[in-house]
Amino acid sequence: MSTNLDATLHYETYRLREAEVARDVELRRRAAERADLERPARSGGARRWARAIAPAALRRRLGAPWRGRRRPA
Repeated sequence: MSTNLDATLHYETYRLREAEVARDVELRRRAAERADLERPARSGGARRWARAIAPAALRRRLGAPWRGRRRPA
């Protein structure tokens, strides 16, 4: 049987969690801004990761076990 106290507790934990998430998002945004100011746009490694490595990893995770861009005939 759910009591009013249960509902209140549930609501309070929800509010606390919401505040935590908001704070976390804000901290991450600030950290990202700071990192953006500190480092150059993209290193060669980051560019290679974005162009070649990440798509392959994504494809594999999405269920494309073959290598290369297109599915072999």
